[in-house]
Amino acid sequence: MELLIVAIVGLLAKKRFQFKNTIWQDWLRVMLFPLTTTFCSVMFFQIYEIESSAGTELLLCEIVLLFFDVMAIWLLDYMDQQQAALQDNIILKRSIKQEKESMEALVEAYSDQRRKTHDFQNQLAIIYGLAQQESPDSQVLNYVRPLLKKEMLPTLITKTGRNVVDILLTQKYSVAIKNQILFQMQLGDLSDFPLSDEELIVVLSNLLDNALNACMDISNSKERRILLKMRTKEAAGFLYLENPTAHNVEILDNKIVPSKTTSIEHGYGLKNVTAILDNIGALYVFDYNSQKKLFSFSAQLPISH
Repeated sequence: MELLIVAIVGLLAKKRFQFKNTIWQDWLRVMLFPLTTTFCSVMFFQIYEIESSAGTELLLCEIVLLFFDVMAIWLLDYMDQQQAALQDNIILKRSIKQEKESMEALVEAYSDQRRKTHDFQNQLAIIYGLAQQESPDSQVLNYVRPLLKKEMLPTLITKTGRNVVDILLTQKYSVAIKNQILFQMQLGDLSDFPLSDEELIVVLSNLLDNALNACMDISNSKERRILLKMRTKEAAGFLYLENPTAHNVEILDNKIVPSKTTSIEHGYGLKNVTAILDNIGALYVFDYNSQKKLFSFSAQLPISH
């Protein structure tokens, strides 16, 4: 009966147990072993009343049954945790795939537009040359001349040796400018940065999106700023990001404690970041200065030779 009560209390205390989404099979899986032990205990007691000399043996059977019952409950809980971890891994892979496809499409579109721009400029140059030969005072020259000096797309703001990073940072920089956010970058050559393009996209996009959203919540535009530092040395790659926040951020065991208003996607974004860093054995720290209301993230990523 004690084991049965403990199982029920433990079930009620589980935060991830959603009663609205449970079915009778879930309840049966949790309560099967405690109910079985309770039934066996009643049967043992009846046998003891008939044959009291078997009390020692019955008590030993009860102890063994109780031990394996506890082990079975522990095993079920462990399997439940493994299932949750598997689900998180599936979501991570799905997110990485979506980010990769999105960035590949962006890189392809950017390259295609650059190629068209280059061809367009060449065609304009030929038109300008032909018009200049035929009529040096033509109005066509006055119209074409300024077009030759214009770009259809903004120039990449960074040159890190990683094309996807340059495009991603250019995109996030334009978002920051539109929202009156000062975006400062101190970047080195990232050709050998110890993350693949897909992993780097997921890490940077999630961290920068969180920083941008945090800055947008700040009413005073003069206080909105983001600082990103990235560099590579012989043994490791280093990443540092800081931004102010409008609300306090709680960090427990190097994890951000989600608030009641935090969306599920926001939580999974950070899970994707930490999962990638854990996979390569990186060292990382979330930090928050409550006095300055300044959030920071720093990571050291080993380079495998």
